[in-house]
Amino acid sequence: MTRACLQIGVDPGDLTAPHAVDDFITTSLNRSSDDWDGLTVPDHLRDLAELTWTTANRLVEAPYDADAMAELDRLQAVYADLYTSAAAIASDDTTAQVLAVRTELTERLATKNERLEKLRIELDTRMEHKKKKIKELRAEVRELRAATKGPGA
Repeated sequence: MTRACLQIGVDPGDLTAPHAVDDFITTSLNRSSDDWDGLTVPDHLRDLAELTWTTANRLVEAPYDADAMAELDRLQAVYADLYTSAAAIASDDTTAQVLAVRTELTERLATKNERLEKLRIELDTRMEHKKKKIKELRAEVRELRAATKGPGA
């Protein structure tokens, strides 16, 4: 911290005396490691990250190292191209998955609509049959009423 403060012209203050936070900060607070274990990262991306880290560390000793800054700019451009390609692939894959799901749902909907149409036709046919039967029964009831009243009634 002292070196960083001096490089940017900030007084770091008295760093010799223990500070109250020193008892709180321990190595057990470190929740990440400095290796690639457990991470699934393509080799070319890991190499790019390692090269970027190494180049950035050159700025610790010489914060205005023009070669290091130029190399970081170049690495940033490489990463930007890699990111753009990865995003395009991910987008194409997502679009393909959405299209596949949409096609499946459209086919399922068409199948359900066909079944519903068959049911509608079947119900309409049954309804017409029932209406015809009701009409026949009403006519029969009228005839029976007329017959029970008898002539001249």
